[in-house]
Amino acid sequence: MTDRPPVVTLDHVSVTYASNAALRDVTTSFAAGAVGLLGPNGAGKSTMLKALLGFVMPGSGRMRVLGLDVAASPLEIRSRIGYMPESDAHIPGMNAVSFVAYCGELCGLPRADAMQRAHEVLFYVGLGEARVPQPRDVFDRHEAAHQAGAGARPRSRSAVPRRADQRHGSQGTRRDAGARAAISRTAKAST
Repeated sequence: MTDRPPVVTLDHVSVTYASNAALRDVTTSFAAGAVGLLGPNGAGKSTMLKALLGFVMPGSGRMRVLGLDVAASPLEIRSRIGYMPESDAHIPGMNAVSFVAYCGELCGLPRADAMQRAHEVLFYVGLGEARVPQPRDVFDRHEAAHQAGAGARPRSRSAVPRRADQRHGSQGTRRDAGARAAISRTAKAST
């Protein structure tokens, strides 16, 4: 067994919102591996994660993540850590390909490369149709609305819901492997 330094350390960290102490003089460390934070609402779990990522600055104390000082290197820390907030991060009005490309740019990919990778990833995960608007679908909606307004029954294509593996048949397994490979390539390219 080797003694490895902790991946996260907090040394007398305090974070206060207005007059409410979310973290009060917290000193702890986390070794490499899986770690869970358990506690009731308001215990400071989310605040601690936000502080470790540099989104919230503590009023006192010091923090280190992966050997980096949080106060000095929050962007470098965030470039190495995956974080999914509890609230939805959807940007209203942004389509799937633009959102995935934007995420690629946030990870450091040049705009053209990010857009190309976004198209590839959406195709590999079976969302190729989300890459560009489908003019026929727009036409069908307008036609159906017009016909319904005129009292006629709108025409529509069969809309039988199917699982992804049913839609793509044997390609489903290949697409899954392709998606994993595309995501892995994207992650390697951004490091």
